[in-house]
Amino acid sequence: MPVQEGGGLRLNTTDDTSHTGTLIGGLGSFGFGGCNTYLIMETRIGPVSRGKDNGEEKDWLCNPVSWDHRPFGWDMVQLMVDATQSAQRRLSEHGLLDGQVSQPLGEDGKDIDLKTMKEEDVSKLMIELVADLSGQEVSAETPLFEMGMDSRAVIELHESVRKMTGIVMPQTLLFDNPTVTTLAKFILEQAHNMDTASIVDISSISTTQSRSRKRRATDFAVDPLYDLADLRANLRIDLSMTAPAKPPRDYTNVLLTGATGIVGRFQLASLLDRNVDGKRLTVHCIVRTKSRNEGLSRIRAACEEAMIWKDEWTARIVVLLGDLSKELFGLGQERFSTLCETMDAIYHTGASVSLYQGYTRGRVTNTLPLLPMIELCTTHRLKPLHFTSTLAIFPAFTANFTKEFAEEELVEGAAPSIQHMKRVFPPQQQGYPWTKYVCEELLREARDQGLPVTIYRLPNTNMAISTGFTGMSNVATALIASFIQEGFFPRAASWANNTPIDMAADVIVSLSLKDDRKHWMYHVCNPSVFTESLLREWAQRAGIILRPVSFEDFTAAIKARGPKSPIFNHVPVMRHWQKYWYEDPTSDRTEVPISTSNMTEDIDVSWPAAEQLWRASLVYLMRQELLPSDSKAIALDPQVLLDMARGQTGLSQLGGSVDEEDVLEAFRVFIQSALEESSNMSFLGRLLLSHSIRQRLCTLLYMTHRAHTHPAIRCQQIKQPLFVVGFDRASVMLVQQLLACDEGNRAPTFSEMLCPFGEDGEYVHDSPEKDSRLAPAQEAMDVMFGSSECVNRLGPLTADMAFDDSMILRPGTQFDAPEYESRLSGSSGSEAPQGYGFHKTFLQHLQWQQGGQPKRWLLASPDHVGHLDDVLTTYPDAKIVFAHRDVCETVAGRCQETLSLRHGLMTVDASKVAERELRQMATNAKAAGDFRRRHPHLKAQFADVTLSDLLKNPVGRVKRLYRKLKLSPLSHRSSQAMWKMVLTNRSKWRTMVKGMPVSVSHFGIDEDDSRVTWLSVESLMGKKRKRRRLVVRCVGSLHPSVVCCRSEPTQVDVLP
Repeated sequence: MPVQEGGGLRLNTTDDTSHTGTLIGGLGSFGFGGCNTYLIMETRIGPVSRGKDNGEEKDWLCNPVSWDHRPFGWDMVQLMVDATQSAQRRLSEHGLLDGQVSQPLGEDGKDIDLKTMKEEDVSKLMIELVADLSGQEVSAETPLFEMGMDSRAVIELHESVRKMTGIVMPQTLLFDNPTVTTLAKFILEQAHNMDTASIVDISSISTTQSRSRKRRATDFAVDPLYDLADLRANLRIDLSMTAPAKPPRDYTNVLLTGATGIVGRFQLASLLDRNVDGKRLTVHCIVRTKSRNEGLSRIRAACEEAMIWKDEWTARIVVLLGDLSKELFGLGQERFSTLCETMDAIYHTGASVSLYQGYTRGRVTNTLPLLPMIELCTTHRLKPLHFTSTLAIFPAFTANFTKEFAEEELVEGAAPSIQHMKRVFPPQQQGYPWTKYVCEELLREARDQGLPVTIYRLPNTNMAISTGFTGMSNVATALIASFIQEGFFPRAASWANNTPIDMAADVIVSLSLKDDRKHWMYHVCNPSVFTESLLREWAQRAGIILRPVSFEDFTAAIKARGPKSPIFNHVPVMRHWQKYWYEDPTSDRTEVPISTSNMTEDIDVSWPAAEQLWRASLVYLMRQELLPSDSKAIALDPQVLLDMARGQTGLSQLGGSVDEEDVLEAFRVFIQSALEESSNMSFLGRLLLSHSIRQRLCTLLYMTHRAHTHPAIRCQQIKQPLFVVGFDRASVMLVQQLLACDEGNRAPTFSEMLCPFGEDGEYVHDSPEKDSRLAPAQEAMDVMFGSSECVNRLGPLTADMAFDDSMILRPGTQFDAPEYESRLSGSSGSEAPQGYGFHKTFLQHLQWQQGGQPKRWLLASPDHVGHLDDVLTTYPDAKIVFAHRDVCETVAGRCQETLSLRHGLMTVDASKVAERELRQMATNAKAAGDFRRRHPHLKAQFADVTLSDLLKNPVGRVKRLYRKLKLSPLSHRSSQAMWKMVLTNRSKWRTMVKGMPVSVSHFGIDEDDSRVTWLSVESLMGKKRKRRRLVVRCVGSLHPSVVCCRSEPTQVDVLP
């Protein structure tokens, strides 16, 4: 056959394909386009012809089409009834025909009385229906999962049975992966109990039968090995007229498929962020959508979901409206030809990943698109093809290297055992591995014929280390979510992969742009894995309690919960793989035999620790509220939390003079009060509540032990602490940051207050310069406040920064616990965990850790406002700075802050929160004002500053505060540090102030509410409120019987 100018790929007619052609496509009800048609492919050189219906082009899978825009052609001929015999003869030779199943009809050809039917007849009806939905021949004793029934097909089966019989099959019946016989028995049992279900309208069944008969003339299961043989035999690449490929440094335009997929979105990010010889790449993405704007929106949504989107990418993303299952990807001849001329490299990642899909359907989207892809790479200019494959083509990988696969090693470049694949992956039940295997083998042939091909085999990865993004469609993710929901997991030998998606994608891109690569096939995989035993250990450290149970107990719990369980739809998969996943306790390994030498020879890769990846994923799942809030794995019983704390610390004594039961009762009150005040607390909210109590109990245990072993701790003197108080957190934090620049002040940091002794009690006196508390504290800080815009307004939060010391007084500052607040007031000076006596003891421990440095403690929190008497009772020489702001801005800002802190933790009623905050602020403001009025002799210990004055002259105002409080003047060094911070942050502070709401009405509060006035500067300073003079004039009465007694104006005193 002649080759036209331009070179490229061509498909030749052979003896094997000249009669019936090569079977290339076939779709069941759920295929692309929903057509039940099979096609034959044969070579043809000729003019373009497309099937039309009323002048409109029809889908290429359903119509004859040939074209001559390249030096070879495909003639897509619809296989009709007259071709049935030849097709059957061809497929019979391949051993693909199993006979026909007839469908029993009623005498009138329309209705069937189920009550008169035998189980065998109902089974035949169900076989017809299931066969039509699954797209393959089935038997009465084959479980649904083994028929290639995906979740959509199961849903359609459920609905079809309901429409035809009136009988609703329970979801738990499908959950048990029944056979057709089981379904038939259930239908008959229900029919005998329901009159409305005994007569079946078989018009729909007849329609199904009609489709089914037509389908069976053509729709036979495609054997992947015969398919591969045909495709390989017809593959001919002629590069004699094709320009050579460009070197990677000259790339400007590349094509990417699967850009919205789990891996593809990170490949897109890596390509767009890559600097190729001083320039940026433009990435062309095939997206199945109606418009380019919609396509870009889909790409953006996928990247935003993964938290990697950058607006600057928009200009370098070209959306191509296409479909991999269609002719020329649905792009049209002109657009396809343009790609042939302009693309420099191809990244083919797009695929349909389904654990339920047979090869016959999977090949349409996964295997056949490789043909035009090879054509694209070999036309006009040679283009390297980078193909993303999977390690799941190896049965040993999916079987978790257990039982007969325990000693198998996966070597780069090696192909899987066909014998093992047939046994473990029946092609028409689990076709996905076969689709990738056929692609790999076809690409081997293409490479031998001159196409630069690189194959990257990836594990079933679904987590990203950079953002924690976790794909929820993955079975492993659904399993973890179910473990957390139920509080237990099935004892298993299975392991979860520890290969981050983002790193794998970056490795692919890095290798693709490397000029001097030694290899062409890579296992992009981290051989180090984590098992469920490690998962249990890490979960417990995070405050999640998981216990092992039998596989049957686990699935029974999932069945009882029903579709609300994340793993419900995947249980048939678990049952199918039960032999390998849950019956080999000796396979609890931390590394798997997967060779990655090719990758490590060509590029340096440093994989993260397994726990680091898992924790990043957990944080993402919590922030996105993807974990069930009704989790049984979170402990909220103080006694259980104390037992966990004792297990973590190895200590038993909770407190010296404090009764253990009193401590537990205080925390019990806190938890109960927080739960009652919170509506629909999320998983993250409940976990933070639990974690805050457990962490506090660990701190109490460590404090008791350290005080006993180091008596000098209780001898530490806390002299003239400086408290910054006020209702506006922004003002308080701003003053604290300024004063922290004074080298004579010492502010407790977030990490010190969260875990003063480290996670494992390792931090002691004169510890090394590297603070082991910072990393876990930073992670906790990100979880607690990372999504709070208000808290982040003053800049990025770091665990080593000065922070609100209310953390010392109470756990869980995000939660509203009014009953606990009352208990705090009642135990003000005690050493109970909620008193200011404890506050002082805590500072003594921190001071001792730093060698007892004689620095002034700088403490800041809005919560101190209502406890001035407690503060000065505990610290008689304390100095107190009040930070003020406009009262309406203060109230609005406080409400916004509270809502922001609770976002993602619970459902909040803005008006209810605002009312609660205003009431609490008014109460505390009145207490503060009354205290200052009652104690005029303490006037020298108080100073006041407004936010507006502070922003005008920050350092000047600080110096005035120092003079007022009779503190040592700022040193030159401290003053310089303060000015440096001011100049660095001034614009950010102003933005922060402007970004706060100024209207209390936004929260349903009236500006004239009398409680608002209690927050004024004068009121908080303890000054008597001035009375306004209201002038009232008498006017002549409009009623003749009313006489005005006075015509002179009078004055009435009115409280503001």
